[in-house]
Amino acid sequence: MKEKRSEQTTAEARIQTLMEQLDAAQAQIAVLVQETRLIGAALLEMSEAAYAQRREGGKGENAMAMLWTRWIITGERSFEQTPGQLKERVRALLRDAGCVGKTA
Repeated sequence: MKEKRSEQTTAEARIQTLMEQLDAAQAQIAVLVQETRLIGAALLEMSEAAYAQRREGGKGENAMAMLWTRWIITGERSFEQTPGQLKERVRALLRDAGCVGKTA
């Protein structure tokens, strides 16, 4: 009888631990979903601005800066890898997108 209670207590403790882990994982997923939405909105805004500039016959520098900004936000490149002539514009775009920590 005592063994059965011990097994039940152990199983209940394991279930409790798993429920806590599930809650923590769900909280992390919620944060990642929110960050993904923010990044998506920033990228959409940048692409719309690039399209508007291209439509108006602007130079390609701003489009390149937006491309580098997207790469930095998505982790494909780092700010340190950004070409020198684009750094100031990329820094400003990152700031506008709320990604200040991604610049050096």
